[in-house]
Amino acid sequence: QRYCVKTAGGYHCPLSFHRMSMGWFTNHSATPNVRCEPSLNWNYVAVRDIAAGEEILIDYAALTQEEAELSESFRPAPGACTPA
Repeated sequence: QRYCVKTAGGYHCPLSFHRMSMGWFTNHSATPNVRCEPSLNWNYVAVRDIAAGEEILIDYAALTQEEAELSESFRPAPGACTPA
């Protein structure tokens, strides 16, 4: 539970805790400091200078349907992540 995201459909967690994508480390902000760039293989890019120790923020509302579908493909099968 501690490292999973709970939704109406259950818990979702990284496929491997040894190789987590940056998406697990970002939070939402209406004034983000990174964005996801489709032309760069969906990598994150800074939209302004980011200070050492500053939280990485992305605007969830800016995510496109294609990004949402890409994200969906990385979800584990139902029951793959169960609460501790």
